[in-house]
Amino acid sequence: MHGPVTFNPATSTSLIIPTSNFQPLPLLSFPLLLSFSTTFTAMPQPPWKPLFLQHLTTLKPPTFSLATLSTNPLPTNPTFSPAPVPPPLHHPAITPRVRTMIYRGFLGNLPDNHNNPLISHNPRGVWESDILTFTTDSRMCKTGELRPDHKSGGNAAIGTSGGAEVEMCFWIEATQNQWRVRGRCYLLAEEDADATPAITDMLQARLKPTGESGRDMWTWKKEVQVRTCVSPTPVKTH
Repeated sequence: MHGPVTFNPATSTSLIIPTSNFQPLPLLSFPLLLSFSTTFTAMPQPPWKPLFLQHLTTLKPPTFSLATLSTNPLPTNPTFSPAPVPPPLHHPAITPRVRTMIYRGFLGNLPDNHNNPLISHNPRGVWESDILTFTTDSRMCKTGELRPDHKSGGNAAIGTSGGAEVEMCFWIEATQNQWRVRGRCYLLAEEDADATPAITDMLQARLKPTGESGRDMWTWKKEVQVRTCVSPTPVKTH
């Protein structure tokens, strides 16, 4: 039989707000239940998005490299390191970090997570954006590097925050080219996404309405939950 479905509170959804060739993108915040005015300024679809999405169909899974900056000289995450790691004899004030991540979709229209047992999901076809997303465990070092002070280190209590400059790079083997996206990265946590307007209000400005139906049922909390609810591996019992 299947084990019980659990929710991992230490998982956050991270957002890349593109800049430069990807157009600058601000971020936003919302109450638990959102209601919007019927007057909107529609954001035009960026010219790179259709080709980008076409190229992504060749990546299985759609992985990319995420580059961050760190003010911590230690190369490992203290939370998971089995023993203290001595700092190097010499280290610069800022050091680069890079890791491989999985692209999860564009904010506002994230694909369904088949491991998500929640019945109440955000309605589809309400919003779209050019804000790229990925997920991470909030205890990982990178979560600290996504904050403006770039101080490595994670914590299960880290909530909606961020704003550090990062760069992501997709290598498309099929077309022999790469997509580089530079921008600010923010963390959205299910626990407080509806209570952090300093961030969510910026995001709202980058959402483009695609339909009238369902806006009153769409929430930030649900948008985070769709990617962060996980189910353990099924275990057979006799």
